[in-house]
Amino acid sequence: MAYTSFCWYVALSLSLMASTHATPFLGRQHVTVPPPSSPRQLTSDGMTVVGDICVDYTAEGYFPSRHADLIESIPSGLVDRPATLSVCELEQLHQECVDRINMYRSGELLFSNGGVDADIAANEPSPLQENTGGNQCSSHQALGDLNTQQQQGGCGHITSGTCPFGGLRAQNSCCPSGGGEQPIWTYESVRDSMFGCLQGMWDEGINGGGGHNGAMKNPDYSYVSCGFAWTSDGRLLITQDFTSADQSESCSCDGKEPGSSDGCGGVCTACSEPEENLCVDQSVGPVISPACTGPAVGSSFGCTCDDHMRLAGGVLGGCEVARVAAACPLTCGTCPEPAAQCPSSDDDDEDDDEQEDTTSTTTTTTVTTTADPGCQYVPYTNTAVRYQGTGGAKLRRSSFSSDAEYLSECKKACDADSTCGGFVDDPTDRRGRMCKPKKASSGYPKSRKTFYKKSNC
Repeated sequence: MAYTSFCWYVALSLSLMASTHATPFLGRQHVTVPPPSSPRQLTSDGMTVVGDICVDYTAEGYFPSRHADLIESIPSGLVDRPATLSVCELEQLHQECVDRINMYRSGELLFSNGGVDADIAANEPSPLQENTGGNQCSSHQALGDLNTQQQQGGCGHITSGTCPFGGLRAQNSCCPSGGGEQPIWTYESVRDSMFGCLQGMWDEGINGGGGHNGAMKNPDYSYVSCGFAWTSDGRLLITQDFTSADQSESCSCDGKEPGSSDGCGGVCTACSEPEENLCVDQSVGPVISPACTGPAVGSSFGCTCDDHMRLAGGVLGGCEVARVAAACPLTCGTCPEPAAQCPSSDDDDEDDDEQEDTTSTTTTTTVTTTADPGCQYVPYTNTAVRYQGTGGAKLRRSSFSSDAEYLSECKKACDADSTCGGFVDDPTDRRGRMCKPKKASSGYPKSRKTFYKKSNC
C-alpha cells in the first residue's frame, strides 16, 4: 500500500525528566479490554517473518495527557491492536522499527536522492538497542496522542515524556495516516508506512539535518522504543522514543514456552494465525467520469466497480488496469490469498517438505571441486524456511572435506535449479548437518540455522 501524506514532529527539548512528576505507568499490567470488533484477516506478501513464541505488546490503555496516570481502557473509536495484525506480527514491527533506524545510523540506508549523511560518514554512531521494556508504554503514549488528535485535529507530542525512560530523550512522530477505505492495519501495510515515514525523516538531513534526522543519528542515544496506535477504521500513528539512559526492564520470549514470563510482567504467547476477513471492493475507485454513477465530484462522478465492469472496453478501463484491480479485488478476482505466517509447531524439522522421502535425498559422492557458483548468495543467520522445498537433493556436510567445499556445492546445486530461491544450512538436523534447497526467498527466525538467499544470477 502506498504511504499517504504525513507530517512529523520532534520533541527534542525533553532532556532530563524531572522526578517530581507522578510516577507514570510502565509495567505490563494485563487487564481485560474489549476485543477488536472487526474479524482478523491476513493479506500477506507471503513471507512475513515472525517468531513462534512472542512477547505480547498489545496496548492496554492510554495516557490522556503528559504525565497523567494510565487509563486502563481503550478510547472509543480506537483499538488495542487491529484484528488484522497478530501478536507476533506486532512484536516483529517493533523490532523492524529499531532495525530500520539502525540501518540509517550505520550508513546502510541513504537519502532518497542517493546522498550520504555527512555526520554518519564522519562518525558513525553505535546502533540503538530496542527498549523492549518500553514498547508497550510507547504505544500507550501513541494511543493518547491519537485519541486527542481524532477529537481536536492536528498532530503533536501530546503525551511524550510520560513513560519513565529517563536520561536525555527525544520523540519523533509519524502523524496519523490511512483509514477508511485505505486502512493501514496489516503487517505489510504498517511496515511500508513506517519505512516511508522514517525515510522522510532521514531526508531532512539533505538540507542540513536537525529535527527528526538529528534524533535518529544522535550518538548520545542508546535505546529506542516505538509506539503504534490505530483507530477502528485503520488510521495509524507511529512514534519513536529515544533515550540515553540504560533500561533495567527487558522483555523476551526467546527459547521460552507459551505461558512463561516475558520478563516484563506479561506471559509469552504462541504464534497464531490471524483469521481471514471478507475481501471487499472500494465503494468508489480512483477514477471520475460523467458516465459514472458514484458520488458527485465537482461536475463529474466517482466510478464504482460496477461502472468499470459496465463501461469496460469503452469509456473506462476494466480489471486489466492495475488501479482498478486494486480498488475492485472482489469483482476482479484479485483478493489476496491467505498465507501461513507461523512456524510449524508439529514437525521436528520445519525445513523438510511435509511428505518428503528423506532417504532419497542423501548424496554419497565426495565432490572435490570448490569453484564458485555463478549466482551470489546472501546469508541470513538464525533463519529457517517452513517447507517450500524444491524436491532437490539435500547435500550432507559429511560428504565434503571442508565447510567451504560443502557450501560451494550447495550453491552450485541451487544455481542449476531455476525453482531454487536459496537453501537452508541446517546443523540441527537429527541426521546430521545438511543444506536444504528452497523455493522461498526469505524465512522466519530460527536459532542456529542459516538461510542463503539466491540473488544476482
